[in-house]
Amino acid sequence: MRHGKSRGDWRSPLVSVLVSMALVLAAGGAARGGGVGENLLPAGGFAKDVDGDGLADGWHFSGDEGVRVRFSLDPGQHGPCQRIECTDFRRVSPSSHVLVWTPAPSLREGSAYELSFSARSQGLTQTPVNVSLLQTEPTWTPVGLLRTFVPPAAWRRYRFRFEATKTTGEDARLQFWFLGTGVLWLEDLRIVELEPTPARFTETVPEAGGRNLVPNSSFELGTIGWGSFAPIDAWGGNLNTLVGMQDPRVAAVHRSSLRVTLRVEALPVHFADFWDRGRLLLWTPLRQVFAANRGWLAVRPGEAYTLSAYLRADVPGLVARLQVRESEWTAQEAAVEVGTEWRRYSFTCRPGAAQVFVCIGPDLVASNLTEATLWIDAVQFEAGGAPTAYEPRAVVEVGLRPAGGVPIFSLGEPAGFEVVAFNASREPRDVAVRCRLSDFRDQESEITRILRASPEATVTAPLELDSSRREFYRITLAADGAAVVSSRPWRAAVLDNYIADDSLYGINHAYPWPQLLALSRQAGILWVRDWSLKWQTVESEPGRFDFGETDAVIGAAARQGMRILGLLAFPSSNWSSSAPADVQPQEGPEIARRMVYMPRSLEEFARYV
Repeated sequence: MRHGKSRGDWRSPLVSVLVSMALVLAAGGAARGGGVGENLLPAGGFAKDVDGDGLADGWHFSGDEGVRVRFSLDPGQHGPCQRIECTDFRRVSPSSHVLVWTPAPSLREGSAYELSFSARSQGLTQTPVNVSLLQTEPTWTPVGLLRTFVPPAAWRRYRFRFEATKTTGEDARLQFWFLGTGVLWLEDLRIVELEPTPARFTETVPEAGGRNLVPNSSFELGTIGWGSFAPIDAWGGNLNTLVGMQDPRVAAVHRSSLRVTLRVEALPVHFADFWDRGRLLLWTPLRQVFAANRGWLAVRPGEAYTLSAYLRADVPGLVARLQVRESEWTAQEAAVEVGTEWRRYSFTCRPGAAQVFVCIGPDLVASNLTEATLWIDAVQFEAGGAPTAYEPRAVVEVGLRPAGGVPIFSLGEPAGFEVVAFNASREPRDVAVRCRLSDFRDQESEITRILRASPEATVTAPLELDSSRREFYRITLAADGAAVVSSRPWRAAVLDNYIADDSLYGINHAYPWPQLLALSRQAGILWVRDWSLKWQTVESEPGRFDFGETDAVIGAAARQGMRILGLLAFPSSNWSSSAPADVQPQEGPEIARRMVYMPRSLEEFARYV
């Protein structure tokens, strides 16, 4: 049954979802024809229904004969709201959806906006609702907004910030849709422009009011707030784990330090199976691995800041690096030679960006060593041209860590986190910790824990999660009487433990880090399309076969239980290609320019295969 002012020819919401997934984040903004804060959406108030069909003026319906819907304007919280009820839903075509739309205001590419509205539902608590902005001419094109939400039974206000990816005209539309039966109410829709704001990283360390900006700087909270960084051109993320561990027996201050050990025979290895500048393969044992604080620290560009730390090595002459990084590629640093006794090292810099993070760690390359251990303690990053006496970021700090180390839990098994607090003072402190949980349906709850921290001591408390059903959680930490380590919510999942030895799911190129491969295996992603058998890789010169690094790349994934689909990715190597002489490899993906041509000899190709 078709019902409404017009139905249009909307081309599958799923296509829009897939095409515009990468365009959803961002912030900042302006729009033609309106000032900052002015509602740019004329039909967002659902004020009138002149023709009496139940759908507010300015709104339209799209669906096919598999969908039966009815509309009405109902009283809302603060005025009229639109009621959209689907009484029968059968999927008979790509247009089988409950979709309402209204013309969107003009948007300007690169400007930022906020869409806000109130929503509630009945019978849709298991059905996601989608909202997007599209331009329909000359082709259906997402313009920066695509979000999914699951409205609860009670009214809830939603706010979605987005950046327009192109300038739109009269053919732009704002649309809501869902697939299934139930009732959706919408009230008070607004699109407003936002004041332009500079780009900022969002995973930040909250300011705590002290001189030292570094969280958990003496590692009394274990390794909460710390990861590792290596100076590599990495894909798949930089390390994605901490190389190091808390040492509760060795410390320069308080009771703990961070111990980082590197051994040539057991170094972390970054690998990629597609391209490396000369040989199309990348297998890089990491001999420079630095501890790095998680989260960006706010600084004033151009002013002096000093990074300091107490360091100690197990062998004399170990070179360590202290870095202040503005990005993965930009850093200011100092190299220091560390002895076997605790000593404080420092260097001063003037950051060129408003956000930085700090790194400290051993350098086996500069040290000309095959094995070394570095202990790190009392890290301090502060404004000024010289180090001052060490002090923690706050008298009491609090953080979260997942039980078992990874926030992915098996269905029916114990699941949860630990709340950890450290009191650096000489007096006992009570800390009220609030953990706000938001599940997959955006249903929120809060758990409070009161921790009594003894003087100069660490205290922990459990935070249990419901593991009786599959679920996804966001967990945000707040505290009275303490500073939290990070503003970043933890994300956790309760999943079935995948035990089969085969799967329909896989990835193109294996993750370079074993912990990510293990998590993929746990989630049921078992297959890897591997590119390391390329002709140029295994036979870089005629008759000279070398499978050493290919075996290493394939073995890294196979050891984690992954199944390998080996690809003979290109028909030629550089030397066997029929490409013209002026077609030569270049940096990046263009390194394969000669290899995409047919081989000059099928006999040579047969020998390779």
